[in-house]
Amino acid sequence: MALAPPLPAGVDVWTPVARAATDIVVADPSGWAKPVRYHLDGNFEPEAFSTDGRELFMIQYLPSTAPVAYRVMSLELSSGEVYPVFSRFKAPPERMPGVRLEQVLSPDGSKLYTLYTNQPSAYANGYGGDAASSAPVTFVHILSLEQHWAFCLELPKEFWNEPAAAQGMAASPDGTRLFVVDSSKDLVTEIGTRKLKVLRTQSLDLGAGGSATAAAISADGSTLYVGSSGDGSLVRSFSTSTLEPEATWTVDGSVLDVRPSTDGSELFAAILPAGAASPMLETYDVKSGASMHEFAVDGLRSIEYVGPLAG
Repeated sequence: MALAPPLPAGVDVWTPVARAATDIVVADPSGWAKPVRYHLDGNFEPEAFSTDGRELFMIQYLPSTAPVAYRVMSLELSSGEVYPVFSRFKAPPERMPGVRLEQVLSPDGSKLYTLYTNQPSAYANGYGGDAASSAPVTFVHILSLEQHWAFCLELPKEFWNEPAAAQGMAASPDGTRLFVVDSSKDLVTEIGTRKLKVLRTQSLDLGAGGSATAAAISADGSTLYVGSSGDGSLVRSFSTSTLEPEATWTVDGSVLDVRPSTDGSELFAAILPAGAASPMLETYDVKSGASMHEFAVDGLRSIEYVGPLAG
């Protein structure tokens, strides 16, 4: 694991902080190898390890003490040297303004997808023309952890300049498709991850007025689940092939995340009930739509994985 300095109290996890130098500790959780500390000149944040375990990909914020842009860099763990990560087409890395909204790892662990939105033009003013665009563009940053390249895929204009929380992202289990959903616009776009292109963009009836979005795909890849909160809160399921609606659950509170069970029989939802201090974990029967269980879970923000029941 890669460990970085903790953020100051009250700072959003996706917002870069000013830092002239960065200490990163790479540690083996098993204790087999001793931790290694790297002292780096500049403002860095760990992103992901390469699939061969030899490199740590990092985001470098520029300028380091007044960040307005970022680029992807790589830390060679054996030497401690830092190198730029080139684009998919071997072009030099660009410095781009942008704010991370959400991250999804491909099922095989070979790619990291990051949903970004560009800040308004004022975000990049005065930074030497390095900004990729002065418009508030929304894009998916694709980082190959196996082949060591980075690529930015611009989303359709309908997704630009929307509230950060209103967009969610989910990868298909076979890794060939990536879905981005915007509940403020009732839209979904499907990306082909092999050729890195938008395949289709289509309207969805999410029915909640859309100020927050969570998305997930069933283990067999047939169903897209979308949780949205706004004027009301709903969790809806759609066929990934036709994007036709299949089921709807009404939720009392804000939807923080959704995740289907590995066998596809249950849907788990992280909910913050209206006026409540602690989030709830709620489960639903996918076939009948019935609510099955609910548990209070302090600090619950997201659901990374739902495994099979023990025993």
